[in-house]
This record gives sequence, structure tokens and C-alpha cells, in this order.
Amino acid sequence: FSSKRFWQLRWKPVVASTELELSNWLKETPIKHNFPRACLASRQTHGTGQRGRLWQSPKGGVWISAAFPLSASRKSAGLIGLAVALVLAQRLEKLSIPVRIKWPNDLIINKRKLAGFLPKIVYRGGAMTMGRIGIGLNVSNRVPIEGISLNQALWPRKFNADRWSAEVLFALDIALDLIESN
Repeated sequence: FSSKRFWQLRWKPVVASTELELSNWLKETPIKHNFPRACLASRQTHGTGQRGRLWQSPKGGVWISAAFPLSASRKSAGLIGLAVALVLAQRLEKLSIPVRIKWPNDLIINKRKLAGFLPKIVYRGGAMTMGRIGIGLNVSNRVPIEGISLNQALWPRKFNADRWSAEVLFALDIALDLIESN
């Protein structure tokens, strides 16, 4: 895999929310030269899931918020969450991980949540300018009863959150290629 994009990355050990960190970064320094950005953290204290629910995000998981330029001509941009779910599911299936996509923005294993995606499109003056997505993936972290981590699903195999941070960024990059090709 090689990316044609130059990703700007920012990592912190603990944040309130990667989404908040990304918003602050974009306010301080707007995106230039069409370089996408991603904020990653080892732990979030106030991660957000669907409908504003608290997303438990302790150390050992992948917690990423990304922003990327979009042009108004990208009619399929609204499918970015599904594209990321599809590509990440394919990457997991290559490792014989029995993952399923739960519409509209979750990956599940045996009816338990493995990952969640919160995509949105940003408009300025009525024109689409940017896509954003928050991604949470349970790897080796503690999870609530309705959740599952990669390590739980495939015990005794052990998975590393750093490696899966890279896998999630690769999946996001490939998903952007899918969106741009339509």
C-alpha cells in the first residue's frame, strides 16, 4: 500500500476528545495544499459516539479523528462512513476476523460492537469543503458488555493498538480513493 496523500498527524497520550483536538487544530491552522489531517490519542476522557453518547475510549484502543478536503463534485462523499467501514472490514477479514458491518456506522463481531464511525460533511457557503470522521476501534482495551475488542474476539492472539492505528489510517486513505473515483 502506498498513499498519494501526505497526511499531517498529531498524537497525544490523553485528550478530552480527538474530535475537539482536531477542531482546535483546524481553527489554529486551516488545511493547506489539500493535505488531510488526523488526530490520534492513546486515551480519550470524553469521547463521543452516536447521538452524543459517551464512547468509552481507554488506553489500548484506536481513537482517531480525521479531516480531509472534499470538492463539491464528489457526489458520493456522503458515503465516506460506509466506505471506511467496508475497507476496514476487508482488512480485518484478511486476518480471519469474522466482522460484519452494522448499518450505518458500526463494525460488529457476534452482535458486539468492535468499532464505530462518526462521519460528517462540512459545508461553507452552501458548498462542500471538507469531510470529517471520528473512528474508534477496540483493540486491547477494556470494553463495555455490549462491546468487544480484537483481543477478546481472537484470544489468545494479541493485537497492538499502534499497528491498528496505522491500519485504520490505511483504510481511511483507501476509502477516500473510493470516494474520489466516483
